[in-house]
Amino acid sequence: MLAVIYLRVSTEDQAREGYSLEVQEERCRRRASELGCKRVEVFCDDVTGEILNRPALTLILERIQQGGVDYFICFDPDRLARKLMNQLVITEKIEQARVKIDFINFEWRDTPDGRLFYQLRGSIAEFEKAKILMRTSDGKKKKAEKGMLTHSPGIYGYGYDKETDTLWVNQEEARVVCMMYSWVLEAGRGQYVGPYEVARRLNDMQISPPRGPRDKSKEAYWHRGTVRRILTNETYTGTLYLRVEDSTGVKNNRYRAPEEKVSRKKRPREEWCAVQVPLIVERQIWEEVQYRLRDARRIKPGMSIEQYLLSGLVRCGAPECGHTMHGNRISRRSRVKDSIKYYRYYVCTAKSPGITGVERCRSSSVPADRLEKIVWDKVSGWLTNPQVLAMELKEQGVGENLKLLEEEIVGVRQQLDAASEERARIIRGYQKGIIPEDEGDKILIEIKERVERMEKRLAELIEESHRQQLLEEEQLAFREAVDEFAGRLQELTFEEKRHVVRLLVDKVIVEGRNVVIRGRIPGVLPGGSGLNNSEKVLDNGNFTLRGGPVDHRHTNGRDMDAIQRVVVG
Repeated sequence: MLAVIYLRVSTEDQAREGYSLEVQEERCRRRASELGCKRVEVFCDDVTGEILNRPALTLILERIQQGGVDYFICFDPDRLARKLMNQLVITEKIEQARVKIDFINFEWRDTPDGRLFYQLRGSIAEFEKAKILMRTSDGKKKKAEKGMLTHSPGIYGYGYDKETDTLWVNQEEARVVCMMYSWVLEAGRGQYVGPYEVARRLNDMQISPPRGPRDKSKEAYWHRGTVRRILTNETYTGTLYLRVEDSTGVKNNRYRAPEEKVSRKKRPREEWCAVQVPLIVERQIWEEVQYRLRDARRIKPGMSIEQYLLSGLVRCGAPECGHTMHGNRISRRSRVKDSIKYYRYYVCTAKSPGITGVERCRSSSVPADRLEKIVWDKVSGWLTNPQVLAMELKEQGVGENLKLLEEEIVGVRQQLDAASEERARIIRGYQKGIIPEDEGDKILIEIKERVERMEKRLAELIEESHRQQLLEEEQLAFREAVDEFAGRLQELTFEEKRHVVRLLVDKVIVEGRNVVIRGRIPGVLPGGSGLNNSEKVLDNGNFTLRGGPVDHRHTNGRDMDAIQRVVVG
């Protein structure tokens, strides 16, 4: 006779009940011998019992369907499945093949009472699995709330100490990380060093990437996606956030049917747990790199047939849209025989070519010449008012604000260091048995809450300090632009014009006939303090102030010149 043996083990089962593969196989082989089976075939899984489509389970059911099998032997019903529905489905398939079922830790009887107890065991196994998941989740949450890591995050630049559940800095990898950030920041104004260029430099230097290819015969290369993840990872600033996503069941998706796959779910921000880790990149540097990466489209537009002054700056203001408007050239036949004329427009990306999963935008295309003229006129006006600009800069007192911010940042960081030392003393006292567990947990939670408040304040201070520093840099660049370009605005090349526009303009929003120009430098543009906008209205292809008079008109009544006003946003 032939017996097929099904074994399954998972980490939590083996740790809790000693269900190792060796124990299961030894007991199952002994039972097969007792039943008189001379031949035995063993099938082994290391997949959770919640999944039905397990590799070894699929193979053993296929073997049973082929015939010639007398017994199906399993250590326990919960080895067969951890979900009642799956347990009943598997059992039915085995019985349909007229194969006898036998368990080591359960007496199987094909009677109404026997099936009832069998189903009860399945329900209990499913309940136990749910309890295991809940206890595991609660344990990880409690550990994270104490500021301890629950696992190795596998972040390039750090190593993981299993004994203390902490991260340590891998100096060689940390040097590479700092080098990557410095490359992005070294690019001058109007230039861009992004993930692709950083990856190329790393490959040229033959620096090993975090992970090699699955195929060991192939060489390991840095890829753009890997570099971008490192450049946008906030952990390098000294804070690692745990419990950001709920990934329960995700690792077993490869065994699930497409309709049963589980996706990661973002947890609410208040459920995240912040853990302090060694700092590799200063917060200010990290934030500047984020700005550079977000600004990439503005700095380095794609290739195009025509030149577009506002490439990467124009946004569609249609209701519920907000997508980028890109340059598009349209050809039309003229009245002259065999003659074609080309026209430049700005078109919403959600309209042409369209975005998958997004309803097609109904906005109209905007003539590029007209839109670029109104923006350049406004920028020229800003550049030709250096006296007003100088007064605005003097009133802001940016240098004094920055000094006060830096002093407060130093104070908050000292408080954080003191809290870290206090937390270490509490943990050592708990480990030595001086402090009871309940009291230690209470103190650690209080320290964690205090640290979170200080970290929040520190983040606000650093963000404001960074904004003030950028403001100083932008103001300096603005002054340089005034000195360099104000006296020869009519002689500027296209590249010089584009440089000036990107220096001063954050975005241009087209809302039907209304055009809003948002300045990049808060408080330095004439017309008031704060972020200033220039607003114009498009009427029959030209620009007028809504409800106001028209200074000059063509004989056909259309506007000749734009009437403008500045509004404070």
